[in-house]
Amino acid sequence: MGGQNSAVRRVVETASLPFAETFIPAMLPDTPEHFTICEELFEPVPRDTRLEPVTSDRQELILNGEIDVETDFSWGARAAETLPNRQTIVFPESVHGTILCSQCARDITEANIGSPQGSLDPSCIADLRPPVLLLDGTMHPLPL
Repeated sequence: MGGQNSAVRRVVETASLPFAETFIPAMLPDTPEHFTICEELFEPVPRDTRLEPVTSDRQELILNGEIDVETDFSWGARAAETLPNRQTIVFPESVHGTILCSQCARDITEANIGSPQGSLDPSCIADLRPPVLLLDGTMHPLPL
């Protein structure tokens, strides 16, 4: 097994998240049988409300990658509109599956799992945006 699967496995091996061992293997591209198993285990249930926004009063954490080409980061803000107890974090220079690409995202997620009602410290995202080199040779951080 090579390529993307090897990278995902390295993330699993180094991640300290309690759900990593079950969640991440299900995402591997070599496991299309995951979907077949779901079809065999569960009977499809048509829902007339499938297009209505989800509502919940539970604490919710919404993570988005700023340069995600699969799910635009603005969709996180849209999803958050009906979730009053949410914290939405956009990770600069991050793509789809930001939890796989960013230690900062993993740390925030782990803190949220450990204390779902606590406040989260997203200050680590400030280090994720590279500075911009201007024509005069000076470096300036981009705003978050």
